[in-house]
Amino acid sequence: MNQSKPKLFPVLLAAALAFSLTACDAFAGLPGGPPKVEPLSELEDWGTLEYFEYRFGSFNEGQWEYRIERKEAKGEEGKGATEPTCLFTTRGYSSADMYMEEYVDASVLDDIAQIIAENGILSWDGFEKRDLDILDGFGFRLEAEFTEGALFATGYEKYPKDYSRGHQALSSYLDALAS
Repeated sequence: MNQSKPKLFPVLLAAALAFSLTACDAFAGLPGGPPKVEPLSELEDWGTLEYFEYRFGSFNEGQWEYRIERKEAKGEEGKGATEPTCLFTTRGYSSADMYMEEYVDASVLDDIAQIIAENGILSWDGFEKRDLDILDGFGFRLEAEFTEGALFATGYEKYPKDYSRGHQALSSYLDALAS
């Protein structure tokens, strides 16, 4: 009779690999350990915000779209350039009927960049998830173009970490700006 003996080598190999990975993580922060590479998360690493677009809502509850883009300063004929400005466009659809387009001070993009940094929105970058089983749910799309990179996130009934906090901060600021 040929009895099968458990093979100990694969089990020991897996345990050794798990231990070594854990040990590497544990010692990485100690002097002499490999330096940790920090993700591009600090606002100054991204540069200046040049373009921002945020859309959110649902068909029944209304949909909002806010867009802010930096424009070159233009001076009056025969005079020097004025302060830089931004074109602010907002649209509402379904039960959120509205349209507005006006020039605002360039500091608005600085305010938006600060909101992005303070509310964990930089961590949304690359988020792209949808629950297509829900027919009339809530969705969002965020795009921010900085001089040193771009931030993009979209979701439909799926949300990145800190979405509620970031959405509240952005929508409050943008609603006030549109008023």
